[in-house]
Amino acid sequence: MRKHLKISQKFSSYASGLIPTYKLCRFQLHNLCRHLRGVFQIKISSLKKSKLVVDFAYSKKAEDAIILNIGKVANICDYFVICSAESDRKVKTIATAIEDGLEKEGIKIIHSEGYDESVWILIDTGDVVIHVFRTDMREFYSLERLWAHAPKVAV
Repeated sequence: MRKHLKISQKFSSYASGLIPTYKLCRFQLHNLCRHLRGVFQIKISSLKKSKLVVDFAYSKKAEDAIILNIGKVANICDYFVICSAESDRKVKTIATAIEDGLEKEGIKIIHSEGYDESVWILIDTGDVVIHVFRTDMREFYSLERLWAHAPKVAV
């Protein structure tokens, strides 16, 4: 409760037309904080975001998830998250779980593609790019080999 009150006081000047903060009940306060999290993007580090993505992927039975620190070798983004699944349906399920989880955390997704074929789905959040492959496509494209000089981050 104390955390929510602190956040709502911080943003109360932005919430024009609302009841004064001290009169909000717990439910109203929680909804106000959820709304403000969507309006004001809460900044988390790229590494933390990458690890969140891996957790979301593993929650839907993803396989062999790795994080590559691309920021050390290229100016594309900070991290690549690469994971795979055995079937098209699992690939789509994992990608959907990642997108839903990121949205719940208040992280904006800039672009996603590949849902039609579901053999390689790419999700771009700006500083983290997520690749969800079907296992045979992951072996074929072998992004780990292409970016072999990028350091791996412990998952």
